[in-house]
Amino acid sequence: LHGAIKDSRVISVMFHTLPDNKNKSSMSSQYLNYFSCKDRKNKFITWSSSIGKTYTLINFWASWHQGSLAVRDSLAQIPDDLKGKNYRVLNISLDYNKDAWLQACKEDTKQWIEVCDYKGWNNQVVKQNKINQLPANILVDQNRRVMGTNLYGEELHQKVLQLIEADK
Repeated sequence: LHGAIKDSRVISVMFHTLPDNKNKSSMSSQYLNYFSCKDRKNKFITWSSSIGKTYTLINFWASWHQGSLAVRDSLAQIPDDLKGKNYRVLNISLDYNKDAWLQACKEDTKQWIEVCDYKGWNNQVVKQNKINQLPANILVDQNRRVMGTNLYGEELHQKVLQLIEADK
């Protein structure tokens, strides 16, 4: 497939829902494409903007999606629990409306970052990673290697602690 056909949302959803013959261990060999995005202060957020060995949870949400808002709010506790550790949450909003996004945002910190390009489902990262439903997240290391997807609650907390401990 090529061109507009390949970029079609229907085709993207179809490929994402087809059974995958790969086992879960192959997930750790996948890498996220490089990207950068701007935060509320119009400052670029990139992989190099963190120092040292940092794990990043890329969380996808939108102010118009109640389920993703609830998950994002539950994720806010994890950076507090891991304060000073090499972990951050990058929240990518699929909002189209700047005012709605700003009203729903939490305060940015070194470990909690909110970004939005107002393109909704046409966001570069969403398209590259075949995100077709909310909530969704991807845990990556400093080299952009995917360490897990759609991890929440205690499972996410333990995974991050395990990765940080393995780095010592």
